[in-house]
Amino acid sequence: MIDFRPVIKRIKDSSMEEMEICTEIAGHSQGGSPFIRPWYLIKTKPGQEERALANLTRIGIEAIYPRISERTPLFPGYLFGSVTPQLFCKADNAFGVRKIVRFGSLPAEVPGVVIEELRKRMNSSGCVEMSAQFNNGDHVTVIAGPLRGFHGVFDRQISGSDRVRILLNAVGLTHAEVAKSDLIAL
Repeated sequence: MIDFRPVIKRIKDSSMEEMEICTEIAGHSQGGSPFIRPWYLIKTKPGQEERALANLTRIGIEAIYPRISERTPLFPGYLFGSVTPQLFCKADNAFGVRKIVRFGSLPAEVPGVVIEELRKRMNSSGCVEMSAQFNNGDHVTVIAGPLRGFHGVFDRQISGSDRVRILLNAVGLTHAEVAKSDLIAL
């Protein structure tokens, strides 16, 4: 757990510039490595996802705006941005951006595996292929539901449904049926 009391005390005791405060808070991200920039969830103003994307890109922030079709966002009102500490306040105040989503005082960091999976499924126009294609023998991870976090091997699609059969590497090897949307490839 990060202790922000020293930062808050410094804010109260001095006249830290807004940029210094944002940089100090952003520097406490949960990303770990200084070489891997964390991804954050960015709330946009209503209907201004493309404007926010253009402005974030203009100020040097890598951002993605996944869509189902050219006009339909996958997550209406939200983008994902990889923000450096130096650009944290600029991102939060970019035209079209309402705010960087926070839980308490910490920005909501999006796991890199989610961004990687979105990117794998996005075509050149930013549209996301909604159902992943798995082949027999593909290594997968369950990302949702009661088996979340388990690793396994894709066995087969169950005909007539959106469920699949996987071989779990749990206590011994056992088959399980899960929703196809609950899996990602490793």
